[in-house]
Amino acid sequence: MAVQQQSVLTRFYDILDGFTKADPVEFLSNDCALEMCFPGIAEIPNERISGGKEDFREFLKVLDTRGGTRFQRSGSVRRHNISTSTVVNGLELMVGEGRGGRRNGGLVAAAQEDKEGKLRRYVVAMTRVVFPEGQGQSLTTGHIAILPRFFGLLDGFTDGDPVDILSEDFEFEMVFPGIDGQPDERVAGGKTDFYEFMETLYARGRERHPSNPERRHYIDTLTEVDGVELMVGRAVRGRRNGTLVAAAQQNGEGKLHRYACVMSSVVFTGNHEQ
Repeated sequence: MAVQQQSVLTRFYDILDGFTKADPVEFLSNDCALEMCFPGIAEIPNERISGGKEDFREFLKVLDTRGGTRFQRSGSVRRHNISTSTVVNGLELMVGEGRGGRRNGGLVAAAQEDKEGKLRRYVVAMTRVVFPEGQGQSLTTGHIAILPRFFGLLDGFTDGDPVDILSEDFEFEMVFPGIDGQPDERVAGGKTDFYEFMETLYARGRERHPSNPERRHYIDTLTEVDGVELMVGRAVRGRRNGTLVAAAQQNGEGKLHRYACVMSSVVFTGNHEQ
């Protein structure tokens, strides 16, 4: 398990969980831009919190009014658990797990800090996909990175069906912003669910085997740690476009085993100005 001990997310989560005594709102820079995406539960739909420092302050106030098992900075219970994180060119990429709340699951996130060490850019999504600690293997399997191969198939630059690169026990979740003010759309499940998702796209007019393919998925930053690929990129030329933050694992046969991805309006400085 690789974790950057003094990274901006480690420090932020220590404050959120009460292990460091400080105001989490004041850990955000004045020009912070963030998006946090949470799955729906019985009384709450899929939720996306977007905005800046004051929006985050209001989000914490709302949590305090919901009652029940709510967000509390106890200092004894860690709710934000980092499994793997790394910093590449000032961009921190992370997978972990949220525990002990009304909504729990895997976390995939990206963040940037400013010159004062405050959180300036932040995207996080909670998903059903959990990347287990200690179960990853490095790319010594001889297979090249899975995400470029997967996106090449999705965009039609590589011949083949993208479903065929998925393992039989594939699990995934993709989080898209809602259209016309609707809650987020979450597409999740296994190999059959991904096949049905692709068939829906083809029914809307997406070419199955384009003769003149157009790149829709761009990778701007990609790294691999503990057998997990961590990525920030962009989605373009679709009904919904924006920054992509993703994590993926391949199995020993070079097939995609786990995949979590969120689309966001937050642009990471210096990664690629959209």
